[in-house]
Amino acid sequence: MPDTHEFFTRQHERLNRLETSVVKTQTELEAARTEATDSLKAKRGQAAASREAFQQKISEPVNKMKASVEARRAETDATIEEWKRKREINKLERRAQDLEDYADAAMAVLDIAQEEARQACLEAIEARLVAEETKAAGATA
Repeated sequence: MPDTHEFFTRQHERLNRLETSVVKTQTELEAARTEATDSLKAKRGQAAASREAFQQKISEPVNKMKASVEARRAETDATIEEWKRKREINKLERRAQDLEDYADAAMAVLDIAQEEARQACLEAIEARLVAEETKAAGATA
């Protein structure tokens, strides 16, 4: 069974990856201000493919989260206290593992949300550029 340190290390690594992804998105959005529409369309297509792959990958963690939430609701504080009183370490360990799995699944959901936000921003920038280009073309016509 993993210990607390391993769990914290794993979560820290995921947060570092997420931070890197957020910084990358910030950089891309800043660069998108001056990019051509065709370039933005290509990036948006790549982001859509990335999001689709993430959605495929995320279905299992989401299902784990749902199962974990239901399991936790069924558990009562009295049961946990009973396990502690009886020194039923295996049950307490299994509960800890289930909650760690839930935390891992929640982090995966956070990953997909960040990817979704990235694609939404790219689509919004592209749409704004198209509107502004069309408006400018109409003003000069």
